[in-house]
Amino acid sequence: MNSRHLTGHAVDLFPVGGDWNDYKCWLPVLNAMRQAGEERGIKLRFGITWTNNPNDKPAKFLDAPHIEIPA
Repeated sequence: MNSRHLTGHAVDLFPVGGDWNDYKCWLPVLNAMRQAGEERGIKLRFGITWTNNPNDKPAKFLDAPHIEIPA
């Protein structure tokens, strides 16, 4: 298994009260993580877009709760 989770370089976060099928409910959590990463100089990649910006167009393979430090 090749997973960033196994090495401690990825987490999955779910917003309390969020709707799994509405990707927009994830954006406040993801943007907070993005801001925290930027403040600490840590680049993150978001499974909602597979880019470093959770506000980009959602990816075809959507893994909204996934946040990782890229290799």
